[in-house]
Formats: sequence, structure tokens, C-alpha cells
Amino acid sequence: MMKKNKLSLLYIILLFIGLFVISCVLVKYTNININSISDNSFLFTYLGIFLGFALTIFTFIVSMVDKIKEAIEKDESEKKAQKEIAQSNILSFYSEIKDDIFLIFYFFIIVTALSFFKNVDIPFINISNFFITKTQLIIALKLELFILSLYAIYDLTSSAFKISEATGIFKKDKKAS
Repeated sequence: MMKKNKLSLLYIILLFIGLFVISCVLVKYTNININSISDNSFLFTYLGIFLGFALTIFTFIVSMVDKIKEAIEKDESEKKAQKEIAQSNILSFYSEIKDDIFLIFYFFIIVTALSFFKNVDIPFINISNFFITKTQLIIALKLELFILSLYAIYDLTSSAFKISEATGIFKKDKKAS
């Protein structure tokens, strides 16, 4: 289990680094107008709306989890091991949704910090040695956060549908008997 967590952390770190490099290359070497995506008001609105959306999904799922647990406990055709697996899957979806919500919230905080950092000059950090300017670096970070938040929204929606399907399956089983 510990080895799996270390591999997952390694993949996440590699994903962040890879997306950062891709974002830097896009900002530095392409003529794509990324300024609309990296605009502070756009990102605040975007992340705020999706944070609200995520919390709504979370509330929806919390109410469904109780129904699913009751359905699992009442279903006498399933063995105890199958019930434990089903409950473990539900807790996994629940944990995934919670992680996605916190990720979007952290992105919101980072975007806020980046908007302040844009106008602050830190004398002991010499960014002129990098291959991109400070403004390009901030835009690249915002682009990376935008892409990662899109994935978090996808993951949230996917988890919500998986839990919804689980509830639907239990309803079909009850109607069949």
C-alpha cells in the first residue's frame, strides 16, 4: 500500500512538472492568445463557479451515500465480502470528490497569490536567469492550474455519475425481485 502511494505521488509530481513545462513552452513559443485564460477575473469567476459546482455535487453525493449504504445492508443476496467491497468503493469515490474539491480550492488560493505576486518584485530572486520572463511564468502557472482544474472537474463529474449509477443499480435489483 505504501509503495502504491509513493508511485501515485511520483505520478502526480511528474504530471505537475510536465504540465508546467508544456505551459511554459506554449506561453514562450506560440502565438496562442492565452491572456484571456490567464486573466485574473476570468480565473476567479471560473474557479469560484466550479468550486460551487463541486460543493453542490458533494452535497448530492453525501445524500446518496447514505441511500447506497442502506441498500447494500438490506440486500441479502450479496455476501459480506461483496458488501465490504461496495462500501470501500463508495468511500473511495467520496474521498476522490473531497480531494478534487480541496484541489480546486487550493487553485483558487494560488491564483489569488499569483495575482498579488505579479506586481511584487522580490530582490533576492533573480528570474532573469530563466528562459521566460516573470509575466510569462505567472501566465504559464495560471494555464497549468486551468488545465488541472478542468481535470478535477472531469473527475468530480465522473465520480458523481459512478455513485449515481450505483444507486440506480440497487433500484433495478429491488424492482426485479
